[in-house]
Amino acid sequence: MSNAAINQGTNPARAAVLRSIRDHLAQSAESDAVNTEEKAAHADATSGDKASSIEPQGVPANRQKQNEHRSLTEIFREELEAVGGHCFVVRGEAEAAGALNDIIVELGTRLVPARRIALSDAPLVRRIAGAVPVEVENTLSATNLFDCDVGVTGAQAAIAETGTLVLESERERHRLASLLPPVHIAILNAADICLSLGEALRLVRRHGSTAMSRTITFITGPSRTADRPPRFGALLNAEYLLDFESAFEGAERAPTDLAWLDMAGQWFKKSREKYDALGNDPNLFAQAIERGWLTKRKDAYWFAPVPRPGKLICIGLNYRDHAAESNMAIPERPVVFSKFATAVIAPGDAVVLPATSKQVDYEAELAVIIGRRGKSVSAHRALEYVLGYTAFNDVSARDFQFADGQWQRGKSCDTFAPMGPTIVTADVIPNPHKLSIKLRLNGRTMQDSNTDNLIFGIPQLVSFLSETITLEPGDVIATGTPSGVGFARKPPVFLKDGDKMEVEIEGLGILNSPVVGPVEAVGSSA
Repeated sequence: MSNAAINQGTNPARAAVLRSIRDHLAQSAESDAVNTEEKAAHADATSGDKASSIEPQGVPANRQKQNEHRSLTEIFREELEAVGGHCFVVRGEAEAAGALNDIIVELGTRLVPARRIALSDAPLVRRIAGAVPVEVENTLSATNLFDCDVGVTGAQAAIAETGTLVLESERERHRLASLLPPVHIAILNAADICLSLGEALRLVRRHGSTAMSRTITFITGPSRTADRPPRFGALLNAEYLLDFESAFEGAERAPTDLAWLDMAGQWFKKSREKYDALGNDPNLFAQAIERGWLTKRKDAYWFAPVPRPGKLICIGLNYRDHAAESNMAIPERPVVFSKFATAVIAPGDAVVLPATSKQVDYEAELAVIIGRRGKSVSAHRALEYVLGYTAFNDVSARDFQFADGQWQRGKSCDTFAPMGPTIVTADVIPNPHKLSIKLRLNGRTMQDSNTDNLIFGIPQLVSFLSETITLEPGDVIATGTPSGVGFARKPPVFLKDGDKMEVEIEGLGILNSPVVGPVEAVGSSA
């Protein structure tokens, strides 16, 4: 859409929206540089803080009183502007629908194909978006908002998903920006539609510290076969992913699969450079499709994000509520055990019940992916060694575990380590100790907690483990499970053939795992 087309538009509000998108893109390089300097200064000033102590500040009493005399529109716009956004009010449902269509067209021509929007179920939202010819995703979790190009919500849903009206802390403001889609439209009432173009627009541009925020391991072809090694890549948008290996010219190849996850290594750095370049150059994006650098998401079979971790380290009894339900004392130091790498399976792969176990249990966990080699790492620098996070299910055969007197066999059965769906990089999860964590079994919520219940936070775990163990890129640390596990229920609940498990962690997505009965042989489960 040309500037002439904008000037000929009949509605000045819609023209202003499109000009703002263009102005925002034109100024983003300069603002990125400023933000990078500010964040570096802020990080230096707070480097001694413990990550587990980060808490959102409460809204001051005087601010609450002010809010009582302002409209929801005024409050919402002010809060969105606080995270660097530009907000507009588009009057009338017809103009709102037209503006939404204009936005998608503009983003599609200037950035990457913008084809997907997330809509809430509010009737007003449905009416306004109904005339827009785009693919619609009907769910509204924070994860889906993050993945989409455009998010359209009602006021209450927007507040619930982003915590907009309780933001005071700068760190929590950054978290809001990471949850918002590139374009966020809040329909507050029949006349007021707020459009936010804030920091989160950079998630589509693939620029700055939030680049390459979701990495995966995959394979293409008619089926997932054992005779082809997995490939590493990163999600670009709703349609494409970048294949790291294909994007390298000539015969350049990483020496090992885990080299792609080494933040200090050339392969990770080169991959990020390619990724950033694709976001900054629309022409390069088209060329990348022609050169075979990109793979359509629908054509990729996803593996676990780390199919064969060098070390799969697990922490037991690390949630206060889980220790209480297990009738065990709060541990004085982390309880460490491991699972064999052959237990790892991909999202959607089946957990296979052993023929000799009758008490197989579930455990939803936040897993940490190490991205730098480290030994004797201090707690205040520990997060510098974290590449990102993923969802994990520490499936456990309780009868093996309790009968053996130690946990290795009961925890390491084949298929007992579902992991995924992606690695979400640490720069978009600024506070991993403030994430909702849930497990659903056949649709019923069995575990529902928050990582703020962790006894030992991630900095403490990384520091403790690295005292005696060298941590390496691609190592996985499963941080423990909250209350609600099957064996502690009355009566106990154990997995059976036909069950379906879902682990959902805020900002990380949903890990699905069906359960099947014993089989004679289990093939590769990478």
